[in-house]
Amino acid sequence: MTNIFRNASGNKGLTAEDKNKIKELNYENQEKLVDLFKKYPPIKANSKELNKAVDKAIKMFSEINMKKVDTIQNFILIQLRT
Repeated sequence: MTNIFRNASGNKGLTAEDKNKIKELNYENQEKLVDLFKKYPPIKANSKELNKAVDKAIKMFSEINMKKVDTIQNFILIQLRT
């Protein structure tokens, strides 16, 4: 789609063919979204899967933060030794 607009700016406007291509691409994207939601239905707010995903995200976030804290502490110790 970017190419369509890039060409349109060089041609000083969208042609009828460009407009049709944009419509086609929009329909294709909508179909892909529908297929995606059929393949991966949304998680219910009170489901076990959501709770597991949240717990996993919190754990990963905590691990990342602990690594950052360790790195900062090591940096401070190195600076104090020099």
